[in-house]
Amino acid sequence: MLREHVKNIDFIALSRRGGTTDMLSDCNYGEYLSFYSPSEVILQLGICDCSPRYMRTTSLGYRLLAKMPKGVQNVFWPIYKKFVKRSLNRTDVSIERFEHNLENYLNQCCLAKVERVIIIKVATPGPTMVRANPLVERSVERYNAIYDLLPRRYPFVTVINPLCFGQDEYYAGDGYHPNEAGNREVMQELQKLYA
Repeated sequence: MLREHVKNIDFIALSRRGGTTDMLSDCNYGEYLSFYSPSEVILQLGICDCSPRYMRTTSLGYRLLAKMPKGVQNVFWPIYKKFVKRSLNRTDVSIERFEHNLENYLNQCCLAKVERVIIIKVATPGPTMVRANPLVERSVERYNAIYDLLPRRYPFVTVINPLCFGQDEYYAGDGYHPNEAGNREVMQELQKLYA
């Protein structure tokens, strides 16, 4: 959508399903800065970092379970969920590491002479996601508070919050991933920065 509406800029999309801010420390993302030499970076990460989990997806137990046959997984999860609840302290990326990852990446952007980094805040989840994960709203607020601090430390950072409505009409059936209407909201907010 941005390519269609902002013609004078070449946008390069680099996305990864289930990505967290940990990947900003991967050599690939650091190399992207030197390989592409972007004048600007648009960063949209956070929900996979901050979502309260039954079990961290980065844990050995989770990875081993993922390799098990579906039948085993289908028996395991209902039993496990009877004894273990989601927790604000059980996220894939702790709030401290989230902040560290972002600061480390922004320092790399500074060294690479990136002129502006636009950060899209973690979207406010819709009711469908909140019903499935009642702690998620609180966690999103905590992690977004880190984003709010960054422009004070890094003057080249702009933070936007295009999906702050928390309404299912902007999301796919899971109440979180943007549908066409949600993506349009994000695009329109970004487009204002290029007017």
